[in-house]
Amino acid sequence: MMNKTAKLYMYTFLGVGLIIFIFGFIGINISMKYIQKNYIQLQVDVNKRQAERMAFIVHKQVEKGIPLDSIINDFQASIVGTEHDKGFLCIYDTKQMQLVSHPNANAVGMSFTDDFIFKDVNSKSATYIGNVYDTQKPAGGIFIQGDMRTDIIYTIPIEGTNWYLNVHENINAISAELKQIKFRYVMGALLLGIIIAIAASITARRISRVYEKQIEQKNKEITKQNDQIVSKNKEITDSINYAERIQNAVLPNINALKQFTPDYFILYKPRDIVSGDFYWFTAVEQYFVIAAADCTGHGVPGAFMSMLGMALLNEIVNNRHIVDAKEILNELRSGVKKSLQQEGNYNEQKDGMDIALCVVNKTEKTLQYAGANNPLYIIRENSAANEYELLEYKADRMPIGIFPKDHISFKNNDIKLQDNDRMYVFSDGFVSQFGGDKGGTYKSKNLKKLLLSVQDEAMIEQKRRIDKALTGWQGNYNQVDDILLIGFKV
Repeated sequence: MMNKTAKLYMYTFLGVGLIIFIFGFIGINISMKYIQKNYIQLQVDVNKRQAERMAFIVHKQVEKGIPLDSIINDFQASIVGTEHDKGFLCIYDTKQMQLVSHPNANAVGMSFTDDFIFKDVNSKSATYIGNVYDTQKPAGGIFIQGDMRTDIIYTIPIEGTNWYLNVHENINAISAELKQIKFRYVMGALLLGIIIAIAASITARRISRVYEKQIEQKNKEITKQNDQIVSKNKEITDSINYAERIQNAVLPNINALKQFTPDYFILYKPRDIVSGDFYWFTAVEQYFVIAAADCTGHGVPGAFMSMLGMALLNEIVNNRHIVDAKEILNELRSGVKKSLQQEGNYNEQKDGMDIALCVVNKTEKTLQYAGANNPLYIIRENSAANEYELLEYKADRMPIGIFPKDHISFKNNDIKLQDNDRMYVFSDGFVSQFGGDKGGTYKSKNLKKLLLSVQDEAMIEQKRRIDKALTGWQGNYNQVDDILLIGFKV
């Protein structure tokens, strides 16, 4: 039998152990409630940093003109197979269509349903996730996906797109981890008794290290994804830079224009390294043909169209010696339709170009002008009024390419030139540029005023002043389109 001393020791041990266990158990419950209360806001902040970093990377790709489809495909490819036990990334557009899904790529194309609810962390107010997207502002909180799962989420709009990037953290997985932590605390209190405080401190440190390693691992994954995106971006940029060299080599030699007239300028500003706008000119006997063209799109797609346009013009004018302005455009339209296999089907591409084309007869000092959507401006001295006047020759309202009335011929404008006449042909990039105090477009009327204001200058000085005016108008706004403006004097 156990003596009184042994019983005392046993009762003391059990009593102290039980008291410590009870206080430890109460303390554990209080601590766990505190952790759960503050963890959501902590995780929102962590997700915010991740979301902002990824949204910034995607925005930079958009700024560089990388096609949106390529960005989405590359993003999806870069996250396939990455860790997703607790957290994952996805991209939706403002129509709630899923564009990128992590980890399940099969979810791409799916949309939110009415039971996808967002709860704000601070106000606890609940709303449909689509309403959050409508605000075009970032938000962090609780995302309830019907009966499927509940997440901590931070969602942020990607500048320059109609996309939202979401960073999720699964609450069920977090709860499971917290329960496991609680179990360890209880077992520590039961088994270690008096040293439970030390055990709790060690466990807390261990927990902290677990989360630090998880965050570090996620950061490594994000860095790896970033490196992959940067590498792909460099490859694309290098390819586009090489394409620029090819495009510049195909553009006509400027010496031909210098021989025709020393008084000229070409303001040529591609938006995305390579351009959908192109200038073209050539001399055929006593004729000089000069054109400013604006192809569908800009960047790489526009550059392909510009190469096709220049090749067709070389064939029509230089090889076949067609020097009638309207016939050049008619033949150019036929060539584009044939090359792009345009037959007027409902779902086929409507690619083509707008163009202003002039044929100057140097012997007779006459000019033929024909245009597809792009006009010709001639500025002429009015000696009687001691001022300059601007004559506008309007283009036919149809493009070079498939069109409902493409059986109708383009029209010629036959113009008798006078001494000191100055001609201007251009794409719509200049007048479409956003800028000014109110962020509007430049508009044709302002271009006309600008051209009239520089007529006392030689063409090269006109270019400098026009470019300066454009830069001042644009300010901090991005260039929205390729820009081409040609001025010349016969």
